Amino acid sequence: MVIEEVSCIQNHLEIEKTCRESAEALATKLNKENKTLKRISMLYMAKLGPDIITEEINIDGEESSTDIEGSPVACDSVQCQQLIKDLRDQIISLQEEKKNIVIELENLRHKCAEDTVEVNKVKEENAALKAEVHEQQKVLEKCNRVSVLAVEEYEELQVNFELEKNLRKRAESFAQESGVGM
Repeated sequence: MVIEEVSCIQNHLEIEKTCRESAEALATKLNKENKTLKRISMLYMAKLGPDIITEEINIDGEESSTDIEGSPVACDSVQCQQLIKDLRDQIISLQEEKKNIVIELENLRHKCAEDTVEVNKVKEENAALKAEVHEQQKVLEKCNRVSVLAVEEYEELQVNFELEKNLRKRAESFAQESGVGM
């Protein structure tokens, strides 16, 4: 029963570990994609001309010193406006996704820590159970020794009883024979 619980907890721990690794890999991938999209955005803005670029895009993931939403846009073409809007929406979407993944990663780390504590607790319980089983085996061995000695003593008493019984019968027979012969 305890072994099944330990096995279950170990399986759960492996699943948690795999999930955590997957979340970390996904977070890394999204960070790379975010940087790539920012570079693409900067490339498009550069193609539009230096007059159109009115804000700074930070590739390293830190907040820009200018407000993206509040900056005036010099490009009046509908295509430019739509491209800029799409890129901003994509950046916002990726930042939200990154935020959610970071939260999920923290939750997984917390769960992993809890599982580690639980596994350690089960290991301690198993160690205590093993010690108790060992003590019980010692007691059982002592009981077995006493039982063997008791059986041997009983058999010896049984043999002595039978011998005494036979001797008593012979003595009675002998007494009867001796009494008859007088």
